[in-house]
Amino acid sequence: MLLLLAGKLGVREMTYSSTITETIYSKIAGSINIKGLDTKLQYAKSKLDKETTTGYELYQNRGASVYINSKNKQDIDTNIMNSLGTMKSKIFSYDYYKNSQKLESFVYKRYVFKMLQLEYTIDVEDISEKSFIVKTCFMNYGFSVIVDKNTSYNESIHYKFDFFSDRDLRIQLLEQLRQEEDNFLIIREVYNETKDKDTAVHYIANYVKNQADKIQYANKLDMSVNTFKDILDRWITKNSTGNFYSMCHNFTNSIQIIDWIYSLINADINDIDIDIVDNIKYNPIEKKVFFLYSM
Repeated sequence: MLLLLAGKLGVREMTYSSTITETIYSKIAGSINIKGLDTKLQYAKSKLDKETTTGYELYQNRGASVYINSKNKQDIDTNIMNSLGTMKSKIFSYDYYKNSQKLESFVYKRYVFKMLQLEYTIDVEDISEKSFIVKTCFMNYGFSVIVDKNTSYNESIHYKFDFFSDRDLRIQLLEQLRQEEDNFLIIREVYNETKDKDTAVHYIANYVKNQADKIQYANKLDMSVNTFKDILDRWITKNSTGNFYSMCHNFTNSIQIIDWIYSLINADINDIDIDIVDNIKYNPIEKKVFFLYSM
């Protein structure tokens, strides 16, 4: 549960280790306490680190939108309940979280106090050892104890968390929002990662052509409707394919591409027999029709 909460709060790196120690009391024998005589208890004790588990997790900066965008801790708790609290595996219990002082304080310190690093250890004690101690105490009240072997287990868990700063999370969150709104950024990322830029630029060129084909304009002289791909094709023919690919190397986002396609109409006025262009309206989201007015 702690690791899942850390993921919600923008954790960058976390390490943990768990050591289970086995303690064995063997050949245990005790005498009866009679008339205040001291009880003699004899036993052998051995300890062994039976199992040690270690883990290391490194996370990418995903913006931690829940942590960054929440107006208060209640918003975070609501998200925790609606996401982690609905996991089918039941590995996370929202009720347990709300009733755990350590888990709630962990979230509070991170959100309110902007905690960047945390280390602490949890010791989980096996009650069987306490049970053995209780049995030996009864000897003082006239009970004898004869036990061949008593085994107890103790687990010690150590955690260390390192979190991204709020500044790093905000920058990455903004970048993610840009990528969600602009599909071209994925193509640009592929272009940037490809060594052969002359080959990769074809991905950008195809995107530009597809965008031009989605935008329509109407010539008010005859109300014929065409796409900007016609204008783009004429521009490529006039200026050469090489110049077109040279332009494509420079495109970094969709708005830049749309603006460039839009600018082509000014250079193409004479080709479509329009003397004056007036009141051109453009909405890149709704793909509104362009109206070209002539005088």
